[in-house]
Amino acid sequence: MAQHPDDPEIQQAGQRALDALDALDAALSRGTRVDMPPVELAGQPAGATVTGPSAFPNPMEGLDSWNIDENYWGAAIAREDWTVNNDYPGTKLALSGRYSLYREEEDPLVSDCDCSPPPPAPIRLIGTVSGQAQAGDDDLERIYVGVSTIAWQRNFPAEQLGWEPLRDTLDLGAGLVGRDDALGINSYTEITLARAGRTWGWMPESRKFLVMAGVGLSTGYAWAESTRPEYADVSNPIIGSWTTLGIAWPDWGNLYVEQHVINGFSFSSPSARDSTSREAIFRAGFIKKLPACMSLELFADKRSFTFSDFNLQDLYTKARRIGVELGCSW
Repeated sequence: MAQHPDDPEIQQAGQRALDALDALDAALSRGTRVDMPPVELAGQPAGATVTGPSAFPNPMEGLDSWNIDENYWGAAIAREDWTVNNDYPGTKLALSGRYSLYREEEDPLVSDCDCSPPPPAPIRLIGTVSGQAQAGDDDLERIYVGVSTIAWQRNFPAEQLGWEPLRDTLDLGAGLVGRDDALGINSYTEITLARAGRTWGWMPESRKFLVMAGVGLSTGYAWAESTRPEYADVSNPIIGSWTTLGIAWPDWGNLYVEQHVINGFSFSSPSARDSTSREAIFRAGFIKKLPACMSLELFADKRSFTFSDFNLQDLYTKARRIGVELGCSW
């Protein structure tokens, strides 16, 4: 710059380079990582730029049902077996979807000190509707419809090294109704008072992949009716848990496993002989991103349900599906 004081183009390029170095030095002194702004190089075409590292692509997209900050629809073809009787094994068509009627990003937090930046602003979702349906050769064999009153989700950028949060979720006031003939469930209703979860991610220095792990808890009340009339209808408080583990490659896709368990319990004494229920879902799959919003998933899942009746032997049912699903998330 000093050698060409009368050249305005060189002076402007040099000043932009100095501003970028000042920003980098300030970020390093705070112990945080900030992408450097584009810097035009003197003597290069006007479009030539040098940039800092880019953010890892969203690894949670279409990954699991707890990512509620995401509208989704999907259609699957699957082979089902292990059902309650021989009426239900076979090839199935399954549809699923989720849509939030109202979505808004809340005001971001503002830090008044020269310290680590505040977390990203949460997304507020009101009226999130979800549904699942499965049909066999002649009939609709499984259907569930759910509604979430209000929920918040905070999405963290996947840029840091080591174990860092990726997603926080809080859901208040959700309901679910449905039935599952393959498991012998004539009707099932669930009211969830609250559910909360966090997902973490670990990224190596090469930034070639991202490992994810998530946990969550929920509580509420559930009612269930078996297709076997000798088993008493269930009405019990519930405690739910979910765990998920996955690994994502930007150029390949996401490999994951997930388990969701709903345990019923009773406050009464054992002499009351109340009936309770237990529901569990295990799913594993590989998701490959396609152009636009589309994705292709190969999956295997197992559903199970238990009616615990103190007068009878526990009624345990299960079903397994292996299939492929084409979906779109936005």
